[in-house]
Amino acid sequence: MFPDSTSSASFPPADQARFLRLAFDYSASLSMVLTPDGMVASVNRATLFLSGLDQAQVTGQRFTELPWWKADNAPEAQVARCMAGEKVRFEAEVAAHRVEFTVTPVFAEPGHLEALVATGQDIGVRKFIESEMRAREEVFSLIEENIDDLIAVLDREGRRLFNSRSYRRVLGDERIVPGQYSFDAIHPEDRERIRAVFQRVVESGKGAREEYRYMLSDGSVRFIESQSNVIFDAQGEVSRVVVIGRDITERRLAEEAFQRVVSLQQAIMRVTTGAVLYVRDRHLHWMNDGWCHMVGYTREEMEGVSMQAFFPSEAEFLAARTAIYDAAGRARAEPHVVYYRRRNGEVFPTLVTGAPFDPQRPELGNVFSMTDITSLIEAQQEVKRLNADLTRRVEERTAELQAANHHLTAEIAERERYELALRQSEEKYRLVVEYANEGLAVAQGPCLKFANAKCVALIGRPLEEIYRTPFIEFIHPDDRPRIVENYRRRLAGDTVENHYTFRVLRLDGERRWLQISAVAIEWEKQPATLNFLSDVTERKDAEDALLHSETRFHAMFNNAAVAMSLADPQGRFLEVNDCWARTLGYGVEEFAGMTIFDITHPEERPTSQQNMGRLMDKQVSATRMEKRYLRKDGSVVWVDVAVTPIYDRDGTIEAMVGGFVEITERKRAEEEIRRALEKEKELNELKSKFVSMTSHEFRTPLSTILSSAELLEHYADKLSPADRAEILHSIQMAVGRMTSLLEDVLVIGRVEAGKMHFSPAPLDLNEFCGGLANEFKRHLSATQRLEFRAEAGCAEVPADAKLLHHIFGNLLSNAIKYSPDGGEIAFSLTCRADVAQIEVADQGIGIPAEDQERLFETFHRAGNVGNISGTGLGLSIVKHAVDLHGGTIGVTSAVGQGTRFTVRLPVSRED
Repeated sequence: MFPDSTSSASFPPADQARFLRLAFDYSASLSMVLTPDGMVASVNRATLFLSGLDQAQVTGQRFTELPWWKADNAPEAQVARCMAGEKVRFEAEVAAHRVEFTVTPVFAEPGHLEALVATGQDIGVRKFIESEMRAREEVFSLIEENIDDLIAVLDREGRRLFNSRSYRRVLGDERIVPGQYSFDAIHPEDRERIRAVFQRVVESGKGAREEYRYMLSDGSVRFIESQSNVIFDAQGEVSRVVVIGRDITERRLAEEAFQRVVSLQQAIMRVTTGAVLYVRDRHLHWMNDGWCHMVGYTREEMEGVSMQAFFPSEAEFLAARTAIYDAAGRARAEPHVVYYRRRNGEVFPTLVTGAPFDPQRPELGNVFSMTDITSLIEAQQEVKRLNADLTRRVEERTAELQAANHHLTAEIAERERYELALRQSEEKYRLVVEYANEGLAVAQGPCLKFANAKCVALIGRPLEEIYRTPFIEFIHPDDRPRIVENYRRRLAGDTVENHYTFRVLRLDGERRWLQISAVAIEWEKQPATLNFLSDVTERKDAEDALLHSETRFHAMFNNAAVAMSLADPQGRFLEVNDCWARTLGYGVEEFAGMTIFDITHPEERPTSQQNMGRLMDKQVSATRMEKRYLRKDGSVVWVDVAVTPIYDRDGTIEAMVGGFVEITERKRAEEEIRRALEKEKELNELKSKFVSMTSHEFRTPLSTILSSAELLEHYADKLSPADRAEILHSIQMAVGRMTSLLEDVLVIGRVEAGKMHFSPAPLDLNEFCGGLANEFKRHLSATQRLEFRAEAGCAEVPADAKLLHHIFGNLLSNAIKYSPDGGEIAFSLTCRADVAQIEVADQGIGIPAEDQERLFETFHRAGNVGNISGTGLGLSIVKHAVDLHGGTIGVTSAVGQGTRFTVRLPVSRED
């Protein structure tokens, strides 16, 4: 049996059936009445609307065999338990909606099951909010675990309320606990300055960036860079200060050594469904597909168009503007009913809610969410039409009864049967109303005339008090004006917002959020409203928690000293923070539509795509690499980047969080070190070559001198004068060779030290070259010949005769030395107006092509010289001597065909 919650306000006999039927049909909850064996006897409109079925597809069907159940989730066991007398509750999918069902057994008398009442609530919104909260917390946890920022939340006095785990991970400091004054760990010389800055932040409500020294428990000091931001309470007062710090000790040391500045950067995005508009200066700048479908225009046709174009008239536009905007041009959060016009001219009603894009900057415009409520308005009109139709039918029936008085007896019997059925129907609908999972109340005048059990539970007061006390006293004072105005206008027949929330004050002091929808009806022939109430406290608390979580996350994300970004699985940026944009030379808004590959250096893209693929295939849980990014101006920046995926509740990657540290200066230092090592290696190789060359080149003449000296020492008296002269000549030749070698070493030493002496004086090249040719003819073998050719009329040129002797002496010596098979050596002089050209050509072994590029390097010798002696110094000396004259030297050669050196000297010099 059920408690009689209507005892203080009995139903008027003429209105009972109509009221109960209206309450059942227009309840926002899914409602069904089942027979004791589980067959559907009645179903309301909300059930048909949500499931997409019609009356015939549901009524008369077994509840557990309805089309919306999947093969594996029909509630057979739950219904069986209910038939056994147990009230059951379970969740199930109905036409893509998550619904919480409550099935209650109804007993006419103990032990006799009369019916089953099944009610349901769409809990998709609550599930979505819970999912969003879990996702936000997961992102927050990932960021807290993967960044080294020191995050603290302080109260107005500077006491710690929250510390990130990075305090222990980065600083290794175990002393930091909530409730501790944050100033205690600051270096004494910085403490009062930071305390004063903190006080200014609290008083002004504006954040500040500061650097200070932090004292660790072991007495060591770390440099910290921090950014403080404030969190306001509902009254606009500063309640919390968020301080995000970073250990910049290494950076400070690097700045002193290399004068580097390391900049760091990152973001997230919102996903909105339904009809959403972004309006600035009363013009439409962005809309989603829901709005396009709603009004019948394409996105391209509507961008930049005035919102007035979508209103039926200018008066409607002005009225809507007054309703949905405040004096500063910000959108109001309260829902409003606004009429718009479709492309085909049809006018339709919408429920509009809005929010400013940035509450502090009204000029950035507003975001609006809209719901088409045409069906709701039509339903209200249908109720009025049915009332009129019912009245007409009753009048017709009365006339028929008067005309058919002779059938009165039969009619009375029929009426008794009808009244019995009506009482049974009333009882059935009364059970539905009493056990509905939604509060039902009839308001007339200042008080409630009817309230079901659920309504009594929601208000939290005795039924007698509810009936005798004006209902406005149960409502929170801040919500009373809205409730009273909507109630007055609804009774007057005006169009009023039909779904909104308000707070009730229960007798136990608890505050609960209720959502109301209402229709105007007649109660005892007087105007009244039928109200449907649902408890949405958990949803509102979840929304508040979600808002707080988003505020905390965005405070960390946007003020992090690390470059951070959020991208979709294809690498397209969803959001970046200021540090990310600033390091790459962009504005934050410029990253819209860009991908991570757009800023990646072309040479790095294959590797980046490969790493991205490994993340998406879940081969790795995160990735980190050093790579090059391209700034907006095209310059290259080296970064150390880490990427971590974010998974949804199905385990699918829905986004990726990335962060990087700029390492351009470190890379530049590494390159300088590498070049220095290569230079050192080259010097070591030169030293080894020099030692090897000198030991080899000095050994032969020394051996000659030693052997000749021994011959003279032991056999001088036995040798003829000619033999002794020959031995002395060989000693002289060996000494001359050593002297020449030492001279080359000394010259190359002066060249390397930049101390080679250059003393130009007027010189007759014809005479100089001719004398040099005669000098070297004495060194020719029997198969070699030296030809000198010179044009007449060569003027004197400014030159250093000693250096010219090094140049052409080395070239002639090499031509003779590397022509072992003989042949002609051509030595020629040609003069032009501004240049003198001297060539030395031989028919010797030639120079391989691969050696020609390094021909003038110190100690380098061609690979085909074999056993021919040489130091590898001569051509290096030649090149430096030519450079001192401001001239050039070139070579053409082929292996086995000979070599030609061409020296060009300027005829005049500019001192």
